[in-house]
Order: sequence, then structure tokens, then C-alpha cells
Amino acid sequence: KPATRREKEHMAAITQFRCVACWTTGLCCGPTECDHTLSGGIRRGHMFVLPLGSWHHRGIPLPGYTANQMRLTFGPSRRLHGKAFKATYGTDYELMAKVNALLDSK
Repeated sequence: KPATRREKEHMAAITQFRCVACWTTGLCCGPTECDHTLSGGIRRGHMFVLPLGSWHHRGIPLPGYTANQMRLTFGPSRRLHGKAFKATYGTDYELMAKVNALLDSK
């Protein structure tokens, strides 16, 4: 369903962060996008989003990179390499905890 005003504000705040998967490397895999987390294969809603760069979110390589070069440089993409992404960066719940801690500190 469409996002409420509060949900839109929350998602706008999330996109101001760098990609949560890139936090550990200091790299930047592309512009930050909101990735909706799932529970039992069902989207949890607009308040349960992660900041992910375009590579980590949708598997879109940066200009001048191939998908293989992106994976070698930035790590696995959530869309293209779901299991490897979780093994490398953590589960949705672990990543949400990191993001919520950062939100709470602001």
C-alpha cells in the first residue's frame, strides 16, 4: 500500500545514510536506495527498510564495472547473491538493528 507521510519521511531519512553493507568497508557501491525487508517472504512495510547502494540492493554495477568486478570489489549483491549477502553482512534483523541504532543516536 502507499506510504504514509511518516513512512515517506522515514524512508527519506534512510536514504541519507550510506549503504549499510558498505559501512564495514568504507566503500560506496552506488546511490543509496531503500530496500524493504521481508518476513516469511512478505514485505514488512515502509518502516522496515535498509539503506543499500544500487549494487547491494539491485545488483546494478557502477559505470565502468562488470558485475563480476563489482562482486570482487564490493561484495555480494542482495538481489543476485542472497545467501552470500546474508553470510557476509548479516540477516535482515541484524542489519535493521544497526540501522535503528544509528537512527536512535540522531
